[in-house]
Amino acid sequence: MPNVTAKLADQSDRSEVLHDNLHCCVVELAGLGILIKGRSGSGKTSLALGLVDAFCRDSQAAMLVADDQAYLKMSGTRLIATCPDTISGKAELRGFGIADYPSKRQTAIGLVVELQKQKLIERIPQPQTTNIHGIVLPLLKVPQQHEAQGIRIVSAWISRWSNQCCTQLSQQ
Repeated sequence: MPNVTAKLADQSDRSEVLHDNLHCCVVELAGLGILIKGRSGSGKTSLALGLVDAFCRDSQAAMLVADDQAYLKMSGTRLIATCPDTISGKAELRGFGIADYPSKRQTAIGLVVELQKQKLIERIPQPQTTNIHGIVLPLLKVPQQHEAQGIRIVSAWISRWSNQCCTQLSQQ
């Protein structure tokens, strides 16, 4: 499994030079920033809010950062996602409209989740990574419009990552 710490592909030090606006959702779960991307209508918001709800039910820290779009910038070797002021604390619920949610302004991204058609999802995938502006991050592909399965996959990955981190710390 790839290390959750982001790595710069070209190893040069960059400081806050990137200001892309990406169509995505961002949450922070147990201190881990997660960028959720996918086509319009693929279930990004549903997965993001479902993950926050699931982690809060288990008394774990969880917060919405951004729904629909986020600004991405480099800060040293980290990719930071920031919510635009105009949509901070808001999420669009299909069938209802705009709703207010507790949120935080930004988070460092440690995992990318990509929503894809069910038929494109491997049953037992090998660990994957993605490169966002020179930063290599772990990548999970989850079925679009299947919130429950996405929550299970992301939760299992975070659990494995957490256990791996604890094991590495205890061996030091």
